Amino acid sequence: MSERETHNDWPFEDPRNVATISLRRIVFSGRPVLFVVHDDDDGTWQMLDDEPMTIEDACVVALEEMVVLDPTLVELADLPSGWEARREFVGGPWRREKHESEE
Repeated sequence: MSERETHNDWPFEDPRNVATISLRRIVFSGRPVLFVVHDDDDGTWQMLDDEPMTIEDACVVALEEMVVLDPTLVELADLPSGWEARREFVGGPWRREKHESEE
């Protein structure tokens, strides 16, 4: 596969190495991504689970690393900034809606 084909296969508008906020338990322990936010203010992606979290749980990884961990995340490549998506299990349908910020 050529470099050009690889680039063209990337469905996100953001580059593969864009910083993405996730949780250590997802990245290192295999918990599923069940909640995704595409922030309105700066376009940051947050890929989380359905459990309570603290700042100590957070980690920053490349968007591509998250897609490698869970290829079904490409289904959200067109999620607009300011929107969120939730699902009950990996492979389940995403429910999309406008994200209500907690400010």
